[in-house]
Amino acid sequence: MLVTGGDVDSQSKWFRIIALLLLVYIFLVGISMLGIFFKSLGQEFAAQLLGTVSIPLIALFVGVLATSVMQSSSATTSILVGLVATGILDLTTAIPMIMGANIGTSITSTLTALGHITDRVEFSRAFSGAVLHDFFNIFAIAVLFPIEMVFHPIETSVLALTGLFVGVESISFISPVSILVKPVATLITDMLIFSPILILLIALVFLFGALKLIVTDMRPFVVEEVQHMLNSHFFRNHPRSFATGIGLTVLVQSSSITTSLVIPFVGTGTLSLKKIFPYVVGANIGTTITGFLAALAIGTPLALSAALAHLIFNIFAIAIFVPLRRVPMFFAETMGKAVKRYRRIAIGYTATFFFIIPGIVIFLAR
Repeated sequence: MLVTGGDVDSQSKWFRIIALLLLVYIFLVGISMLGIFFKSLGQEFAAQLLGTVSIPLIALFVGVLATSVMQSSSATTSILVGLVATGILDLTTAIPMIMGANIGTSITSTLTALGHITDRVEFSRAFSGAVLHDFFNIFAIAVLFPIEMVFHPIETSVLALTGLFVGVESISFISPVSILVKPVATLITDMLIFSPILILLIALVFLFGALKLIVTDMRPFVVEEVQHMLNSHFFRNHPRSFATGIGLTVLVQSSSITTSLVIPFVGTGTLSLKKIFPYVVGANIGTTITGFLAALAIGTPLALSAALAHLIFNIFAIAIFVPLRRVPMFFAETMGKAVKRYRRIAIGYTATFFFIIPGIVIFLAR
């Protein structure tokens, strides 16, 4: 049988597509294993932290640290929903924690960006993309936290809206991505449960190994095939990018995964900060679905109020900083330039911002 050049090209194209999908799958398994590792070590610790804080500023840092440990604002807000529903936390204390959770959840994309550290140019772009999420949330909190402490617009809005949802029947949603990825991640971690460090090492190998292959060996395919698809469809304009961020995060129930997925494309220059900005803020909206569903499952007004607080905070943040998007974008670009020259800044930033500062503040307060 004669195989023409076109058939060979077609077979090669399909092989690359399958290889890319497999690498993305391995990447997601690595993220899932990383989450399982941190949750196994830190979920009880996080619950204790979340349930024993009454000072708003300390509550903010507790939200950052607890979410950094679990790498999931969805997990943090779900715990908060339960704590508010049982009366352990009041809504006034839960709101600063929810704000902190928005910052802590971006650690996963920051870790993903570290996979580009061997190439200064790619690392500069990738790290800018990762910290864009940080700076959006930082500036949103810098504006909204003091306003909330004095005037309570989020809490007032929550209390006004809670009554509209009372009586809504419980519903549930299972992420199809979780169905595909979590069993494999759980199987591997169960086999290695005797060695948490080995779980962490394998998770990092999956995460960074798949990332390296995606951004190096698969680059010709990514640039040629994926760039057109991303720019022409998912990121063609700001509304579509925003909707993609919401939809994908609702689908996978994790803004950490959603934002991490675009970092390799930012690193290779396929996507720009301008194009991913609406996507990132859309992910902030999409991630509220898990807490909301948890609240509906509990079925009490207090539970719904905690979930609504997460949603309303993100709506307020978008209303303020989408028009002012040049502010977080400028700081993200500046950070990217800094790590291009001194790559150790990125590691210091990650450790200090997500763990050391929150840990010191909480320790001193206690």
